[in-house]
Amino acid sequence: MYKLFGKSNPPNAMDVLKETVEAKLGKYISIPVQNWLKQTQRFKVYWDIIGEKDDATFIRGANTFDVQGDSSKVHKNES
Repeated sequence: MYKLFGKSNPPNAMDVLKETVEAKLGKYISIPVQNWLKQTQRFKVYWDIIGEKDDATFIRGANTFDVQGDSSKVHKNES
């Protein structure tokens, strides 16, 4: 029997997604998410718009979502 103590680092990013959206047109962006645990995980979503900020630019999508254990899910945003 062992009694272990320690800290774990967060997982490394699987990929970096970059999207370009034309002015005044909507676009759906699908992001694959993998749950590596055997139990359901809740993921928090955040995004950053790089470049010039504009009040007319927005992104819609869930801020959190659940993925069943040892499976994957596609998270969809609309920009």
